[in-house]
Amino acid sequence: MKEISNKALMYVLFVAIVVSVGSTMYSLGNLANGPAYTGMAISGDVNVTIESTTTINLTDNLIDFGAGGLIGGATSCLLNSSTGTMIPSGCSDFDGDGATSGDTMAFENIGSATLDLGVTGTDATSFIGGDSPTFEGKCASDDDTGEGAAFTIDGSVVETNCCASLIVGGTGTFYALLNVTPNSGEGAKTGTLTFTAG
Repeated sequence: MKEISNKALMYVLFVAIVVSVGSTMYSLGNLANGPAYTGMAISGDVNVTIESTTTINLTDNLIDFGAGGLIGGATSCLLNSSTGTMIPSGCSDFDGDGATSGDTMAFENIGSATLDLGVTGTDATSFIGGDSPTFEGKCASDDDTGEGAAFTIDGSVVETNCCASLIVGGTGTFYALLNVTPNSGEGAKTGTLTFTAG
């Protein structure tokens, strides 16, 4: 039997290595391209429910009429924060912005939906005291042409017509009207308001 020469054996080994490396490279190339998927397509869903929010913010939450009172014998002193006036001349000089230059509360719709603004608060007898005092409010949004009608601030009734259809990002103002009457008693007095977004 004839023996294979070393030279022939080297050629055979070289060819085997080339074939092995070539097939490995081919297999790796096919893996890089990824498998081809076959079959029926299916679908899935992602659900989310976004609810509207009705939120009101007071950017200025104080109306200050300051200190003052009735002139002796007078039966009424009407303070109007919208105009910064004291009517009639029965008022002594109240020294706060609400009675001298005009003072308001400022509100803003920071929710995601148009809202109706309601107001309730301390009633006049509990707030001011005296003989038939009154505590009223007026509202106006910045896109209105003027103030709304005056409404009575009542501890149990929410005034829903303060500002109707206040748009998202819309702003407005609240004005206060107080009628100080005899026998209201002395001392600092505070009436609290609650603004409700509906």
